Amino acid sequence: MKALKRIFYLLIGVGIFAGDLIIKEKVEKWPKEREEVAVHTMGDALQLVRFRNRKGSFNFGKNHEKVVYILAICFTVLVTLMWILSMGLVGHNMLKLGLTFLLGGAYSNTYDRVRRGYVVDYAKWNPKAGIFGRYIWNIADFFILIGSLLTFGGLLQLDNE
Repeated sequence: MKALKRIFYLLIGVGIFAGDLIIKEKVEKWPKEREEVAVHTMGDALQLVRFRNRKGSFNFGKNHEKVVYILAICFTVLVTLMWILSMGLVGHNMLKLGLTFLLGGAYSNTYDRVRRGYVVDYAKWNPKAGIFGRYIWNIADFFILIGSLLTFGGLLQLDNE
């Protein structure tokens, strides 16, 4: 049963990675006139664009692409080790799911950074959406955010034992 749960978590992470990668491959085939190309609009809420992000999240590492590249790889390796260790714990499903979401997103964005030299972002929220409207995201980013919150909650549970 324990092995099945590990496989389940692994498949979730692989699904996040593969799903985001498939979308990124399609986005990269869109017209290349500009770095940011608006392609589809879904009402007032969401615009699908192509943006080649050479920086980290929220403009972290602007003008320091090499540092962002190295930090992305180090972070991905660290979370991989945490994920492997968490699989040995009994219970702690919130922690395991959080790390799985984090890993799926981290592998997708790190793969992009290594393969392309940038991360393909494609979802732009309406500027009226506050902080979310200022940035262009991809599915990996959403899973990194959700995974971070779940991991934090899981670590708090672990600490309370």
